[in-house]
Amino acid sequence: MGSKGPVAKLAEAISWFEVELRKAYDEATYLSNELVKFSDVLIREFEADINNVLNSIVSDLRSEASLISEKLRQEYSRRVEEELRIIDSKARANFGKAVDSVVEEIKKILGEV
Repeated sequence: MGSKGPVAKLAEAISWFEVELRKAYDEATYLSNELVKFSDVLIREFEADINNVLNSIVSDLRSEASLISEKLRQEYSRRVEEELRIIDSKARANFGKAVDSVVEEIKKILGEV
């Protein structure tokens, strides 16, 4: 009996199909695990890239804020000096007038004596 019957051929085909199905399942499981590993690597790379970009933006913003702060300090100092010059000029002008007024009052008082 060298020839196989239909039932034996069907059993053999089912057995082969089960083996191939198991290989396909194993391959799908392997590829799924590799995909998860790859996505983890990508996520870490994206996080690193995002952190680098954010750090760069924060650094740029700090530099810009520092420049603006320095310009504001310089403008404030300039305005204070300008106001002090104006006050000093007015004070000198008023001092001269005050001295003249005092001298005039003294003259009037002395003239009355």
